[in-house]
Amino acid sequence: MRSIQRRSRGGMVAVLTLAGAVLAAAAATQAADHPNFSGNWQVDTKASDFGPMGPPERAVMNVTHKEPEVTIHSEFSLGGTSVTWDATCKTDGKECKSTNGNVTLSLQWQGDNLIIDRASSFGGMSLKIKETWSLSSDGKTLTSSRTLATDQGNLDQKFVFTKL
Repeated sequence: MRSIQRRSRGGMVAVLTLAGAVLAAAAATQAADHPNFSGNWQVDTKASDFGPMGPPERAVMNVTHKEPEVTIHSEFSLGGTSVTWDATCKTDGKECKSTNGNVTLSLQWQGDNLIIDRASSFGGMSLKIKETWSLSSDGKTLTSSRTLATDQGNLDQKFVFTKL
C-alpha cells in the first residue's frame, strides 16, 4: 500500500511540475506576443496631426521596454514651454508616478496596443491624455493616437515617432 501511495505522490509531483512549466511557458509566450516599444523616438512633424495646437518645437522619447516594465523619458516643448519627465511603470494598469511626481500614469495592453493614461499640467493647465501606442510591423514607427482633455476642452492628435 505504501508503495502505491509513494507512486501516487510521485505522479502528482510530476503532474504539478509539468503544469507549472506549461503555465510559465504560456506566460513567456504571452509577454513575447506584445510589441516591444524600446528605442529612441523623435516626432515626425510631417506625418503627425497636431490639430489646432500646431507642431511642437521638440518631442522625443527614450523607451526601455522589458515586459512587463516600461521606462519612459519624455521631452516636449511647445510655445517656449518645455516639459521633461521620467517614469517606470508596469503594464498591469496600476497607477505610477513620474520621478518628479508631476505626471501620473497607468499602462495596460489592449491587444497589440499599449494604452497609456496620463495626468499632468502644462502651462498651468490641468491635462489628461489617453494615448494608444501602436508599432509598425518593421518596428521603426511608433504611432501615438491621443485625446487630450483640458479645462478648455478636448483635442485629438496623432503623434508619429520614428526610431533614431
